[in-house]
This record gives sequence, structure tokens and C-alpha cells, in this order.
Amino acid sequence: VAGGEVSTSNFMARGCTRIQHYVPNAHLILLLRQPAERAYSQFLHGRRSGWEPYTDFAQALAAEPSRIQQNWLPALCYSLPGFYAPTLQQYLTSFPKEQLRIYLYEEWQAQPLRILQEIFQLIGVDDQVVPDIAVRYNTAAVPRSRRLLQILRSPHFLKRLLKPFLGATLRQQISHTLTTFNVAKPPPLDPTVRARLTERYREDILHVQEL
Repeated sequence: VAGGEVSTSNFMARGCTRIQHYVPNAHLILLLRQPAERAYSQFLHGRRSGWEPYTDFAQALAAEPSRIQQNWLPALCYSLPGFYAPTLQQYLTSFPKEQLRIYLYEEWQAQPLRILQEIFQLIGVDDQVVPDIAVRYNTAAVPRSRRLLQILRSPHFLKRLLKPFLGATLRQQISHTLTTFNVAKPPPLDPTVRARLTERYREDILHVQEL
């Protein structure tokens, strides 16, 4: 019996150390996204979760130094995880090359079935299987109303007031309907912000390219 696990939090120094200690023979698959795009995606996740107080990505980036000083959640400090080279170097040093597969996000978008076939071959799964990749999970979105999101996700007097009059099934249906209504497609990353943030990553990007 084989098992697998997927998490962006594995791509950090502590993750590498723990994987090497507990599952040194693991096959490791890394999908690298353009770092400015990755930071924006993390920002959108923070907004969708109701954690991020700003609606403007540039403002959130400007607040990052003070957030770090005040020990905010790492999930709300968006630029730091985009410096890939140190962690990538640690993984390349800690594991044999045969156990690693590294892809770019653009490769995955362009040829997902090819990449899946290669992964299947790596982990010993039938590479003739063609999985259904039509459904996309955890897509980027932002709340139309942060206030409504907080009401839906946290204890609130309105929910306590209505609970005796609504059955569990009906409450779930109402919650699902309101949650779906409150989700909107996010705007694309501002090209100026993307260019400015990419420039911050320039040296790291060149180092990753060499690795």
C-alpha cells in the first residue's frame, strides 16, 4: 500500500528535514509557479478565507514588513515564500536526483496529461490511465462581502436566533447558497505590481534557473 500527500507547506527547510528523516525514499514532485503569480494566489486565498483585511494586493505587500515584525500568520506574508532557491538547493542536496521531479506551473497548464503520465511512471502507477481533469478544485475567488463571509464562517447571533426554527439540512442549504452567491471571480494581477515584484525575485529566479 502506498500513500501520498500534497501541501505547499512541504516546500520549506523544516519540511525537507522532516521528510528526509521520516520517509527518505519518498518520491518528490515540485510544481514551481512564477513567484509574483504565486504571491498573488496566496493573497487571494487569504481574502477568500476572510483573513486578509486589504482588498488591494499592493497594500498588502506594503504592509508585509510590519506584519513580519508583529508575528502575523506566515500565510499573510505573501512575498517571502517566492524565494525558491534556498529551499530548492536543500532538497537537491538532501535527496537523490532520481527521487525528484520538478515542473513549471506553465508546463502543467499546457500539458497536464503528459506530466501526470510521467508522475505515474515515477510512482509505479499504470501510465495508460487517463484521469478526468475537467473539474478544477480550489480555484481563485474573492468574497463579494467580507462581512457576510465572517457571518457564515464564525459564530453570530443571527445564526443562534434562527437555529431553533430551521432544521440542519435547511441551514446547510442556506449556508451553501449564500456562500456560492458571495463568491466572485478575482481581478487579474496588476501588471505593474507583477513587474515590480518580479524584479525583487530576479536574483533568486536566476539561481533557480541554474539549479
